[in-house]
Order: sequence, then C-alpha cells, then structure tokens
Amino acid sequence: MRVQEIKRSLLFSLEFANTGKKKFLDSLWEEYRKALQYFADKGFTEDRFPTYEDVKNYPYDTWLSKRYLGCALAQATDILKSIFEKKKKGKKISKPEIKRVSSKLDQRFYKFEKGENSFDFWFRLRDPEGQRWINFPVKNYDYAKKIL
Repeated sequence: MRVQEIKRSLLFSLEFANTGKKKFLDSLWEEYRKALQYFADKGFTEDRFPTYEDVKNYPYDTWLSKRYLGCALAQATDILKSIFEKKKKGKKISKPEIKRVSSKLDQRFYKFEKGENSFDFWFRLRDPEGQRWINFPVKNYDYAKKIL
C-alpha cells in the first residue's frame, strides 16, 4: 500500500518589510530569473541537462553566489525534464520563456522563525553576496493560525 503525502502551503505577505528590503527582493528575483533562463536556454539549445560545470562557467557578471546559481540550475533541470518528455512523445516544443520566478529554495537559503516582538514570525533570507541574513517581518492570519 502506498501512503500519499499531503503538502500544505501558506502564503504570507511581506508588506511590513521596508522599501530597501523589497527592492532587494525584486533585484534578487530578477537576477535569479536571468540565471534560470540561461540554464534553461543552454539545456534546450544543446539538447541536454545543464551540469554544475555550467554553473562554474556561468558567462555573465552576477552577484548571485554559486549556491543560488546551483539552485537555478536544479530548477532549470526540472523544467527541461518536462520539455524533453514532451519532445520524446513527438510534440513540437518551443524554447522555454521564464517570465515569473518562483524559486525553489531550501534550508540553506532561508529560515522561518517565531517572532519575539510585535511580529509573529521572521522570514530570514540569505544574502547571496555575503553570509548575512536579511530579516523580513511577518504577521500571522486566521487560516495560518489554524494550520500552525
């Protein structure tokens, strides 16, 4: 018998973050989107999955760390798996166009911690340029309170 796993997700707003932190997030996602597009294009054009060697030889000047580039590489690989499966079935596939980014970050990149002041939680995101953490305040809401 196979046990199915149920995943829940909660959306939290970063509305309480200051303007500088919001601008940082915008620039992070844009730089990450460019890297993701590069790896997806490279794999699509060369008809292969990109490798960590492609991360080492990333041709553009970027402030993203190798960790963030590796994360973009893994996400591009997932995109390409879907494309290559459709290609095998004989479907005509066009080059993927990454317009909106929803990055798949793991524990190396973020922390979600209980707050000890006026905010219920702190979303902490690792700065790709350094070893510091950038803190984003988060308030809880009724549905999230039920789940958490």
